[in-house]
Formats: sequence, C-alpha cells, structure tokens
Amino acid sequence: MRDDFNEVCNLVAVAESSIDGLLTVKETKRIVFCAVLTDQTSTKSEAGKYGVGMELKIKLPDISEYNGEKFFEYNNIRYEVIRTYRDGDMLEINGLRGVE
Repeated sequence: MRDDFNEVCNLVAVAESSIDGLLTVKETKRIVFCAVLTDQTSTKSEAGKYGVGMELKIKLPDISEYNGEKFFEYNNIRYEVIRTYRDGDMLEINGLRGVE
C-alpha cells in the first residue's frame, strides 16, 4: 500500500514552567504533512454509541518529524497523542479526543 502524505496537521508541544510560584504553559505548533488513516465519519458514530472519545490515526512520512509532541490538530480539532507505532521509517500516531 502506498501512503499519500497530502494532508496537513499541526503537532503541538507543551512546555510547563514555574515562575515565582505561578505555573505557565507554553504551546508550540509545527505544521507537518501526514496521511489520515481513519475514516472520521464511522469512527465518530461508533465512539458516540459507547460514550468514548473519537480516535484518529495519522501517519508521518518520517519518524524524525515527531519530537514527542503531546497533541496534534487536524481540521481544527485537537487530539491527544495516546500511542505511536513505528512503520519502517514512518510513524503512525493515534490520537483521542473527548466525546462531544
């Protein structure tokens, strides 16, 4: 199977720091090309039936593009990275978002 990396998503890194006892959170977003591996429509309806979050799987063309980011955004929807799988030089990322 040939993957077409013609979709775009944001990888979102989160850095927390404490300044004078106040917690600050800084997010950094990077745009990367990806392939979407999940049919969003069927996944959303199945997830809603069981009261669980919607899962989306994406694949990056090279494992070096991923730096341990905690979230990714696709179509302006944020997903928490729950799993990553190496596939040769590529990386599959599974993301989860809450129930709407």
